[in-house]
Amino acid sequence: GGLTRSSTRFGGAMTTMARPVVLAIVLALAAHEALAFSPSLYHSKALGTHQNTRLSAPLPVSRVSLRPGRASFPSSLQAAIASPPVANGPVVIEEVDPLDVPTIKQVAAFFVGAFWQDYKAQALMTDDQKRRFCNEQFDDMRIRYGAKSPVNSSLVIARNGPEGEIVGCVGLEMALVMGEKILPKNRENLARNYDMQPLLANLAVSPAARRQGLARKLCVKGEEVVRGWGQDHLLLLVEEGNEPAIRLYRNMGYKQVWSDPTAKASMPVDFGGNTAMQTVTVTNVAMTKPIKAKPGLLGLGLFGVL
Repeated sequence: GGLTRSSTRFGGAMTTMARPVVLAIVLALAAHEALAFSPSLYHSKALGTHQNTRLSAPLPVSRVSLRPGRASFPSSLQAAIASPPVANGPVVIEEVDPLDVPTIKQVAAFFVGAFWQDYKAQALMTDDQKRRFCNEQFDDMRIRYGAKSPVNSSLVIARNGPEGEIVGCVGLEMALVMGEKILPKNRENLARNYDMQPLLANLAVSPAARRQGLARKLCVKGEEVVRGWGQDHLLLLVEEGNEPAIRLYRNMGYKQVWSDPTAKASMPVDFGGNTAMQTVTVTNVAMTKPIKAKPGLLGLGLFGVL
């Protein structure tokens, strides 16, 4: 009996002494489980994905890059969450704000590289020629598609993702047409009663983005813009030798209406191993297409273009 009482007293003493230790162990395990499981599973919608991601070992703080506006995490977890590299999403086609001068300048530089240098040039332009060409193209686009344009106009671009690089562009404007000529929109011509027609121009696609239907998408967007101006057709000019562009336009329903064999264009050419800008005579082909929205279902306009 005494042994039992002694054992009981000893066991009770051990139980009393062990309680804080056991409690500490339980709390430590609970904290470990909470860190290992509960915070480690989070919905990563803020990161642009739709899957649950489990955190592994903490990453170096130098690799942490939390984007503005993202939900904040406890400070103990910030070092364990690293932003994945921002991947380019689907191509985004949008109109440029006519007041956005920096973007218009970017479009001009893109156009020089994608059209003049890649397609038109017979020789590589020097850095000085590229700079001059970019400035001239920027001045032209700012006048035609910027905020000071005296007529309806729009500059449409395609980006490789919402904030990605420019991979395509096209311009839309109301142009002064006299017979088979496009006239400059100066005060004198604007004051006269010339015919005004919507014109598609400056279509270009980056070499890396070609053969993916982007040029067609840009043209479709252009037709949508012009249709919003209340116009029922769209005119464009294309050089006679630009067979890929002519084939695209024909496939989209454009038909030739006239040609101008006296049009002028600048072109980088090779003179004895040196590149020079030369004004050359080209034949521009004018093509047009009706773009008026088709009557809707049962003539009621249901579904827009059914």
